[in-house]
Amino acid sequence: MPMIDKAATSNRLAKIDADYQLVIIGGGIYGATLCWEAAHRGIKTLLVEQEDYACGASSNSLKTIHGGLRALQSFNLWAVVKGIRERSVLLRIAPNYVSTLPCILPTTQSLMKSRPIVGIGLLLYNCLVRFSLLFTGNRKASPKSRLLSRIQFLQRAPGVNPEGLTGGALWFDAQVRNTERLVWLFIQSAIRKGAIAINHSAAVRLTKENHNSKHVVLIRDQITGFEKTVTTASVIDCSAAWNFIRHCLPANKHEEKLTFLKSVNIIVKKNIFETAIGISSRSTQGKNSRLYFFSPWRNCTMIGTWYSTAETHPEKTFTLEEANTCVNEINTIFDEKLIGVDDICNVHIGYLPATASQHSCAAGLDKHLLSTYQLKHWSGQPGMDNVYSLRGTKYTLARHDAKNVIDEISKTMGWAVTGSQSNRLPVFQAATAPTHTHALPNSIVNRLLIDYGADITQIFSHIENNPKSAEVIPGTKDHIVAEIHYAISNEQALTLSDLLKRRLDTGDRAPPSNQTAEYCARVMQEILSWSDEFREIQVTELFVSYPEFLMRNPSKPN
Repeated sequence: MPMIDKAATSNRLAKIDADYQLVIIGGGIYGATLCWEAAHRGIKTLLVEQEDYACGASSNSLKTIHGGLRALQSFNLWAVVKGIRERSVLLRIAPNYVSTLPCILPTTQSLMKSRPIVGIGLLLYNCLVRFSLLFTGNRKASPKSRLLSRIQFLQRAPGVNPEGLTGGALWFDAQVRNTERLVWLFIQSAIRKGAIAINHSAAVRLTKENHNSKHVVLIRDQITGFEKTVTTASVIDCSAAWNFIRHCLPANKHEEKLTFLKSVNIIVKKNIFETAIGISSRSTQGKNSRLYFFSPWRNCTMIGTWYSTAETHPEKTFTLEEANTCVNEINTIFDEKLIGVDDICNVHIGYLPATASQHSCAAGLDKHLLSTYQLKHWSGQPGMDNVYSLRGTKYTLARHDAKNVIDEISKTMGWAVTGSQSNRLPVFQAATAPTHTHALPNSIVNRLLIDYGADITQIFSHIENNPKSAEVIPGTKDHIVAEIHYAISNEQALTLSDLLKRRLDTGDRAPPSNQTAEYCARVMQEILSWSDEFREIQVTELFVSYPEFLMRNPSKPN
């Protein structure tokens, strides 16, 4: 594959210092929050991501910040309190990205899902919400949870098969408008506190010269091929599959096999419900029912989660056959067929940890990781002291888990760190529209304020110097050319997929148009000195990253 001009990116490794206290491998939500936690507490930190931030498991999400209501089913009150508290924290520190989301579950004739039992649970939940708010610093009370009558539930869930339903439970969680940008917010906040973060760079080797020396990590720029070594006192592998640790250890030294479930959330080009609704599919042909959540999201509906058979390392593919199976299962929820494969406008695919002893659908999900994290210290292996692996599965708990991990490692290492402030330091600075000479429509300015907050001044500064960059990107409604320049110069966007799938919100709901992809590729080519051949490869790789059946019949949301 032809490389871009090395001169355009040769300074990427130059910004990395020679020595760190902590090197974090993996730039998903757990690596990002860990980097933010370490940086603002005074730990010299380097974050290394071999592809792009939030491009792996963290790109696959129902965008929901869970307040722990479902943990009441197992009487895990601590998990409930954690969920309530972290939901409140994220609403406060990233207000333009995280907003309140009303959610509904049906009640049935089953004892544990009956109206009396669920009603008692909601009363307890409301008490826990009030209790938790006393300790979060958030004085804004969230709406109270309550029961819905059968008629009220069916009014909010039109078309749902009413058989066996007795009513519903209404509560309020939160939704992330763009999870990929939320991950970037944590990383950007860490950078502003002194951390270094670099994407498209892989940690390829770990060595140690003697028992008392620091670890030596070899980092390779995946774009230019340049390499650099850094020393560090400690390493944490936050990649979903512990790729770095598994690479460093012989296969027979792994104490456990990591098994995964491919998890799939589909996006359809219609608003099915006005609120988020969770309801189980009907059992058919010997298949167990599965709880699906329908979440309204940016004029579309996200539906998930559908799981496939556990694999050692699932491929990020979703075939037409799988799509038909998923859609048919979803349609059992309704009186009549609601969606078809043609209604799917995008598919988010990731993989979640599964229990090694089970290999079928939801039964294999490692449910322990739904309420806590796993931090493994590899000190039992030669040369692996102060080397850790961290796994977790919930956006909701990532900040909380990062705090606990830094507390534990700092104590082990004897680091003098400041107290954690991540529960109140904003990672997003809201702003009002600045005065500028190049008037833009209010719709564009408002969207820029949501995505960039106080950083909007940098975009307008670029427009002042380059008036043509105020033009709308062809094929989009409200994205402007200046954002491409900002994403490259300020947000480390180095590929077309970085730009369109994870910096701008033009490729996350549906594949962008050919017109948009070609235009953005040409702008990036000019900035990054791509060859014509490399530009064409970038466009091809962007569209190949979507399911094949989707590209045969591309479907854009309204």
